[in-house]
Amino acid sequence: MKNNLINDLKIFKTDMSMMYQRINLMIKKYKEYANPIKGLDGFFETGLISLQNSIEFIEHSDYLQKNSIVFRSRGIGLDYCPGCIFCENDSNEIRLMKNISAFIESKEDGEQIIKWIKDNKGITLDFRVNEPDWIQIKIGSCDKHENKLKKLHQLCMINNTISPEIIQLANNE
Repeated sequence: MKNNLINDLKIFKTDMSMMYQRINLMIKKYKEYANPIKGLDGFFETGLISLQNSIEFIEHSDYLQKNSIVFRSRGIGLDYCPGCIFCENDSNEIRLMKNISAFIESKEDGEQIIKWIKDNKGITLDFRVNEPDWIQIKIGSCDKHENKLKKLHQLCMINNTISPEIIQLANNE
């Protein structure tokens, strides 16, 4: 059943790719009307990325959800973080960088996520005793590894979870 779903999604992705190409041809052909059509271009491009991430997630779902923790991302933004989670030799120096900020369900979940990150770099747990229901984790990335951060965000958004396997899959980007 899982393989049938993956095959159906790949066929749909091929169809969507063809539609994306047709939209780009129309943009070139009808230049005077390009602006209203360009929104469709972005729609298909984002949809194709999302579809590919869903396919990858389903292909790896047996182990991606095994040790997962609820992770409700607030998106990618800028904040002060202690280094990049993807750099091998990065210091834990706090600096302004791209990051994922996400709500988690407990302080213990945040501590567990931190344990999954090598040397605990690039990650911060924002737990405030006076706001125990608003717990955030912040994961930082340098500009060089922005694609890995985006991949991590996309994979976490599929099921609103994070796991060591999801982090590793993003790190392989």
